Amino acid sequence: MTDGLKYNEPSKEKSSKDAENGRGIRDFINDIFDFVAMSLRIPPSLLKGDVQETSNAVNDFLAFCLNPFVKFITDELNRKMYGKERYTEKTYVKCDTRNVKVIDLKDIANALDVLTRIGA
Repeated sequence: MTDGLKYNEPSKEKSSKDAENGRGIRDFINDIFDFVAMSLRIPPSLLKGDVQETSNAVNDFLAFCLNPFVKFITDELNRKMYGKERYTEKTYVKCDTRNVKVIDLKDIANALDVLTRIGA
C-alpha cells in the first residue's frame, strides 16, 4: 500500500446494504424497460420477454404499436412514391398485417360456437 493509506476491512453489515443496492439497480432497469415500452406502445411484458399472458400482450402490440405504424408507413409510401393520380387509378402499396399473429382454431372455438348457435 502507498504511504499514508489505511485499509479497512468491510464489515458484514455493508454486504446486506450492497444487496439492497443490487435490488435497487434491478428496479431501475425495470423502470427503464417500462418507460421505453410506454414510449413505443409496446407491452412491457413483450419487451422484457415474459411468457405469461403473451396472447393479450401480442394483441395489444398489434393493435396499439404495429398496425398504426404500418398504416403510417403505407400512407407515406403511397403519398411520396405513387402520388394522387396513380393512387386513384388503384396503383398503390398495401401492407397486410393479418398474418403476423397465428390464430389457432382452439382460440376462436367459443366464438364460433356462439356464432353458429345464433345463426350468424
